[in-house]
Amino acid sequence: MAQEPARSPGRGTMYVVGITCVGVAVLAYSIRDLVVHPVGIEWLILVLLTAASGWATLRIPEMPISFSISDTFIFSTGLLFGPSAGAATAALDALVLSYRMVFSRKTAHRVLFNVSTAAIAMWSATQAFFALAGSRPLLEGSFAAPRLLALLAVFGAIDFGLNTGIVATAVGFERKKPVVSVWREHFLGLWVSYFGGVFGAMLFLVLTLLNRFDVLLLIAPLPLILYMTCRHALGRAQDQINHLGKVNRVYVAAIEALAQAVDAKDQVTHDHVRRVQDEAVRLAQALQVDDDGEIQAIKAAALLHDVGKLAIPEHILNKPGRLTPAEYEIMKRHAAIGADILSVIGFPYAVTPIVRHHHENWDGKGYPDGLTGDTIPIGARILAVVD
Repeated sequence: MAQEPARSPGRGTMYVVGITCVGVAVLAYSIRDLVVHPVGIEWLILVLLTAASGWATLRIPEMPISFSISDTFIFSTGLLFGPSAGAATAALDALVLSYRMVFSRKTAHRVLFNVSTAAIAMWSATQAFFALAGSRPLLEGSFAAPRLLALLAVFGAIDFGLNTGIVATAVGFERKKPVVSVWREHFLGLWVSYFGGVFGAMLFLVLTLLNRFDVLLLIAPLPLILYMTCRHALGRAQDQINHLGKVNRVYVAAIEALAQAVDAKDQVTHDHVRRVQDEAVRLAQALQVDDDGEIQAIKAAALLHDVGKLAIPEHILNKPGRLTPAEYEIMKRHAAIGADILSVIGFPYAVTPIVRHHHENWDGKGYPDGLTGDTIPIGARILAVVD
């Protein structure tokens, strides 16, 4: 019997493997460089501060993203001691941030990918900084404040862009969504954390270069205060999300109850709406409809597309034979009636247009408005085919 050919790895898998290989190479080079050219005990102090602050992680509600206040120490390490020290410290921080992940065959590659991404981003950003500065490490040079600010802005932008861009691309492959859409939705808002870390690093560097360790001791509690403030704010955000989740479940239950009422009245199409919903979502996914709001609208509209039949007389709705022209005209009203019924609900996504136009035809011979071609909402077109 012929064997089934082995499945070739997808583009997402190849991408993750490629990034991991590059990251491991960067990390190996950095460790070798640190062994050949030791940077001193000061670096180890910053490594310890990074590891300690990395344990105090904050998770963004409803996102697979964590961040900590360790960015300041990572950036300071790279700028004070060079790309190799920065890459090694960033990799350690990524490992600490991943400590909650169970090390198994299913998750170990994710941890390694995160570590590799951090090493690549920090090594590249630090290399760019010193290429523009013309001096490495920072302790060997002196910079005017405006120039230092400009260099730090470039440094932060490169690290932020690479870190978030690499991960967003992986998520895009995994979820089959456009990378830019994923980046905007989940990562764009993290710029505050990154550039806050850059600002903290700048303050740390200036005070270190001026030997103002007394001032450093005075501002040492600030990261802890910042952490506690963010933790409180994110905790409240999570509570609000939990509350909205409960409200949404009640909302969905009410929609399903209304759909069951339609099903109960329309004996000819018993359980029809459930089948339509399943097939409509599958078709939307096959057509690569990646807008989550559009998918949710299709799911709700599929359940409620025949709600207007509640206003249709039962002798017409359940007539076993062919409808007369007059009866058919009455039956056709259900699309517009259903849209009118649902228009008062205030859905957070465009359900009403899908319900109103799910009997339109591409050639304009449908009802109730005789729309043609692309003027018919995509959700209504999907529902028309499935229905």
